[in-house]
Amino acid sequence: MAMIDRIRSKSWLVIVVVGLGLVLFLIPPDAFASLFGKGQNPDIGAINGRVMKAVEWNDLVAKRRGLFNYNSGNNSVYNDVWNDYIERTMLEAEYRELGLVITEEELEGIMFGENLSPYVLRTHYNNMDTLSRETVRTQWEQIQIQNIDYYTGHIEIIKQRRLKEKFDNLLKKGLYANKLDGKYSYAYNNDVVNIQYVTKSYVEIADSLITWTDADVRAYYNKHKQDEEWKNAEDSRVVEFIYFSVTPTALDSADLKSELEALKSGWSAADNDSAFVAANTATGTYVKLNYADGDFAGTENARLTADSTGSIVGPYHDGGFMRIAKILGRELNTTLDSSHVRHILLGNDNKTKDMAMLRTKADSLKREIQKNKNFEAMVTQYSEDPGSKNNGGKYWVRKGQMVPEFEKASFEGKIGDLQIINTDYGVHIVEVIEYDPEVMETKISVIDKPIVASERTLRAGKGDAQNFSIAYTDSVSFRTAADTMGMNIQKVPNLRRTDQNAAGLKNPGELISWAYNSDTEIGQVSHPMQIDDQIVIALLTDKKEKGVPSFANVKDKAEKETINEKKAEYIIEKMKTGNNLEEIAAAVGGAVKTADGMKMMSNVVPGNNGNEFEVVGLAFGIPVGEMSLPIKGKSGVYVISPTSEVKKAEAKESYLDDQSKLVDNWQSRTAYGPFNSMKDNARIKDNRYGE
Repeated sequence: MAMIDRIRSKSWLVIVVVGLGLVLFLIPPDAFASLFGKGQNPDIGAINGRVMKAVEWNDLVAKRRGLFNYNSGNNSVYNDVWNDYIERTMLEAEYRELGLVITEEELEGIMFGENLSPYVLRTHYNNMDTLSRETVRTQWEQIQIQNIDYYTGHIEIIKQRRLKEKFDNLLKKGLYANKLDGKYSYAYNNDVVNIQYVTKSYVEIADSLITWTDADVRAYYNKHKQDEEWKNAEDSRVVEFIYFSVTPTALDSADLKSELEALKSGWSAADNDSAFVAANTATGTYVKLNYADGDFAGTENARLTADSTGSIVGPYHDGGFMRIAKILGRELNTTLDSSHVRHILLGNDNKTKDMAMLRTKADSLKREIQKNKNFEAMVTQYSEDPGSKNNGGKYWVRKGQMVPEFEKASFEGKIGDLQIINTDYGVHIVEVIEYDPEVMETKISVIDKPIVASERTLRAGKGDAQNFSIAYTDSVSFRTAADTMGMNIQKVPNLRRTDQNAAGLKNPGELISWAYNSDTEIGQVSHPMQIDDQIVIALLTDKKEKGVPSFANVKDKAEKETINEKKAEYIIEKMKTGNNLEEIAAAVGGAVKTADGMKMMSNVVPGNNGNEFEVVGLAFGIPVGEMSLPIKGKSGVYVISPTSEVKKAEAKESYLDDQSKLVDNWQSRTAYGPFNSMKDNARIKDNRYGE
């Protein structure tokens, strides 16, 4: 009522403000630079002194859009272009110094030879190494003739990816672990020690038992703000937002249906089928599909499987789209395209699995299944695949859907055989249940359009949002009004420039642009922004710049750690009154606990949470029978006493396996570790969303 009263008393002012707000709302943020004379070719960013101008940026974005179908909005294409620009700018000097180039012969080999580059295999062969090289070559030759820009654009990306692959491979080849490295790694993973200990966790101490001041928190911050774990790895923003959902109405669906209905006569008469589809479908591409009876659950299934060639079926709903489909013909599909399998997955944790051990376990389970015919029971008990554990381990597998090893077992195995295979996920026991039968397929092409809110519906939704943004312009009134209206406030604690999702928003580009604009201040409420099918109003609550955090950024964390330090001091004073573990346990109201078989690599005291590096390290260094002083850990304070000598793992004649594991571990990080270090130390200025 208060808002209505204000409107009534100052209606002329509201009309002016609302009118201006609607005008500003309808103008894209990118247009403001030209409207207000900010310059026709501003700096988009800079990397180690190399400046990217808007003209160059717009050209790169336009080229990338022509190569890939970005359905997720501007943010995805912007991030891809920006990340490629960073990589190319930072590494081109390294490539020159190392003499890395891509010759025409090498390009031929990585695209159509026996040793495809990983990027080409993944993107152009769909990870199907068995795909005919000549078929792919023919496709590329046709593309070169029909669309030279598309062809050269992809060739440039293939070369760029190959240079990075070669650079990474050189780094990998430079890594080596000697026998001493392997020996120490073996000991680190296998030596054990037994201890007794007393611990008192910080959560067990009531805050009322200690005292601290704001000065204590500030002092803790000043002491630790330079620590790496406290620094902000990159710029980010803290925002809150509410949204007014704008969903398509029945009238919107009816309008879209009429629009598609009107296309049918033109499609029937079109001389060029592919051109007509490309001009009218949402994706802008002509796609042929094989349709089998029952693939679609709607009532149109009967028409799609029975109507004559040239017929156009629809419009009909399919998910979030409305479409019409043209029947191009029918043929019997005798090609094996799918198989019905079931499997048991053992060990899906890449960091901990031991493949030899898992295969031994798989062999044992295989014998059990063969003897007792209890595959589904073994799935329930042992499989670590959450996607199939509750349905007996079963999948319908289509070609190109699974990793190569699993696909091979699914299409080359005999029905009923139990196959044991390795994949990156672990070890599988795979049984083929049946292969797909021959089916009559209808070849169709489709024109589809997403069912979205019309401009009419959006205008109606924007009115409520506009009123809210005018009435509630600070953080207190924003939160109070949202709470009063029962609106859920979404929080984004670290909104980064490159984010493609923010608390459910799939295209947060405009939100990012607003949050990073130099004119946006902490505590400011945004104008309404249309994101996805919602009208969003945001509140900026904090700015986090890369490097040392401000006190405001980490005040809560600093206060929590200050409280824990005070609790540690309190616990230590209690523990000092005891002369042995039993007395110390009594002093803190705890008990003497035992931890046997503790390994250094675990970094965890059994029965406790969190990494306690100092506690574990001292357990391997204190003589048997002696007792440590109180140790201030991450989760509490400990006093420990080893009850056995360190039990050394049995020495081996060779530590090659341990050396190999170390090298594999190091090599797995070469694709991102060195480059990220270079990136962290580079002078990167990102103005894509405002200075």
